[in-house]
Amino acid sequence: MAFARNNNSRRPLLLFIIAGILISSFLVANIVSYQYLRNNVRQSIIDRELPAASSAIQANITKELLPHVITASMMADDLLIKQWLLSDENQLATLTDHLNKIKNKYQAETSFVVSAKSQFFYNAQGEKIYESEQDPNAAWYFQFRDNPHEYALNSSFNTDKAQTQTLFINHKIFNNKQFIGVAGVGVKLTSIQQTIEQYRYKFDKDIYFIDASLQVIEQSKNSHLSTKEIAQIPQIASLLHKSPTSKLAVQFEYENSTDNLFVTLQYIPQLKWWLLITQSESRALSPIKKALYISAIIDLVIIVFALILIFLTINYFHRRLEALATTDSLTGLGNRQTFEQTIKNALYLRNRTKEPISIILIDVDKFKNINDQHGHLIGDKVLKSIALILNESVRKSDYVGRWGGEEFVILAHNCQLATATILADKIRQSIQNSQMPSQQVTVSIGVSEAEGDDSTESLLNKADKALYQAKENGRNCVIQYTD
Repeated sequence: MAFARNNNSRRPLLLFIIAGILISSFLVANIVSYQYLRNNVRQSIIDRELPAASSAIQANITKELLPHVITASMMADDLLIKQWLLSDENQLATLTDHLNKIKNKYQAETSFVVSAKSQFFYNAQGEKIYESEQDPNAAWYFQFRDNPHEYALNSSFNTDKAQTQTLFINHKIFNNKQFIGVAGVGVKLTSIQQTIEQYRYKFDKDIYFIDASLQVIEQSKNSHLSTKEIAQIPQIASLLHKSPTSKLAVQFEYENSTDNLFVTLQYIPQLKWWLLITQSESRALSPIKKALYISAIIDLVIIVFALILIFLTINYFHRRLEALATTDSLTGLGNRQTFEQTIKNALYLRNRTKEPISIILIDVDKFKNINDQHGHLIGDKVLKSIALILNESVRKSDYVGRWGGEEFVILAHNCQLATATILADKIRQSIQNSQMPSQQVTVSIGVSEAEGDDSTESLLNKADKALYQAKENGRNCVIQYTD
């Protein structure tokens, strides 16, 4: 049936629209959620996490190194060291013993003195090394000697056999404002590295210590920025080239070729270092993305199940509505609207195939008397019984419908008038001989065949005339329409 096909064609469209609404809502909700969470994470990193990490790391490193800075400062004022440097530097054992006591007392890796006069390096192990300007390992001394700062820190390798990586705290020694040498202590970098790694895992951020020359003194493992990349960050270069005036950390964002970084930079005056902490935006957002991906998969599964349920529900109610629209609720036969569409299609095909079609119009004789004598419930049962007989009497290709009231109609495909008349009479006899809920029931039947350019109206009108003639002839008979 054409109208049924049209309705069927609309169902995928309806499902597609619903799916589009659900998926669009899902996408919008997830995008809005992601943007909201992303902004919250960004704000949290900038306002809370980076400042908290910077303060904690600065406090811990300062606490760890400041005693050694003070020790180096005390050594610069040590009278024994000054007098030894101002002498002929011959009594090495005296200096070595004194440096060894300082080393042990303050739990340093080493303690040392460099003479400005002789350019010899002396340490607690009794070593005596000439600091030559041509020796790259001695470059720290000459750089420190020539800069204006009283003390400085540099990382290098100790002169012990293990070549331990050491952080040296250097302090200038003056006598009456005259530079006479350098004193200081060395601390194992492993303790600082452990502290850095501890905070690296605690805050999940990359940590760097850099000096005013943009050299990285120490950094956390697997950090993403190299010394060259740090030097190329405009904000860092600008801040380090200025004299630090504030102890407050400076926060900014920096986008490199692979990621967006949240950066905090803070000066540590006690160490004359800069503490640099970076947080990768992609790494910070990774847990959120993972959670949203899982949520998206769950939501998509829910949407699929919802669409399946919607599809099943639409189909169910569509079939119900289709049945209500096309089926007579009492007999289960097709209704008049369905029959009119069916006969139009049949006549259209007949014009193409030239196959004969016939109409059988059936009316229950004196049906009003059945309702009046036995009630409408019995009348309904009679109509149901007749409908059952009609269905059993026709071919699968034929159409049976309730025309209205106590009238029924049959559309017989590929059936000439004579054959349709025989079929109609068999139906009449079957109804007459059947066991009805009331008294014996008979029917009057009119039969017509489509001829020439018959329309639905003309074909039905011929069948109706034949039916009227059957009633005039005393009912319980079959009359075929003839010109």
